[in-house]
Amino acid sequence: MVQTDALLKDVEKSGPYVRVTLATPVPQPSLTPGRFFLADLGAYLRAPLFPASLYAPGPEDASFDVLVPPHHPLALRRPGDRVDLIGPLGQGFDVPAAAQRLLLVASAAYLGALLPLTTLISLSPSKAGLSKKMGLSVALLLSAPTAAALYPVRLLPPALEVHAVTADGSLGHRGSNLDLFPDLVRWADCVCIADDPL
Repeated sequence: MVQTDALLKDVEKSGPYVRVTLATPVPQPSLTPGRFFLADLGAYLRAPLFPASLYAPGPEDASFDVLVPPHHPLALRRPGDRVDLIGPLGQGFDVPAAAQRLLLVASAAYLGALLPLTTLISLSPSKAGLSKKMGLSVALLLSAPTAAALYPVRLLPPALEVHAVTADGSLGHRGSNLDLFPDLVRWADCVCIADDPL
């Protein structure tokens, strides 16, 4: 865990979210999916930021994206701004090398923490930072109040099996992720959850 001064490189609308790209001056080899930073954004307490995508370190910096709501203080910053970070913190998600069927469970508010795991289908172990077994199947159980609050499925890897749940039935299954969870958890041999307690 270190304190670092990150450079805000890009701010882009991404469905109902804002995707913010941050670059740290040194590589973050321990920044694996599920770990997070605490950012000083001017409030009394630091805000947790979960990387939604991890990039291979470049010659000058190491970049990662975070997804935040449009009203989040980070979404109001501009490229070129500096953000004071502490981290990475937390244990992250440990996907066993023997896993063959990975189930990801997230509500719209917590999806960012799991997004790096959705790329395990196409990334090599060195790029994913995890032990990856060839032939790994990955399914995502994603819930939101309405279709408008869901992360755009078109932005997810094509090979990812997505089960969308909306409370109002505007997209996918109507109801709660609890409705589909029992069948999916029987299929999976590894489960990662980023959501309110089931």
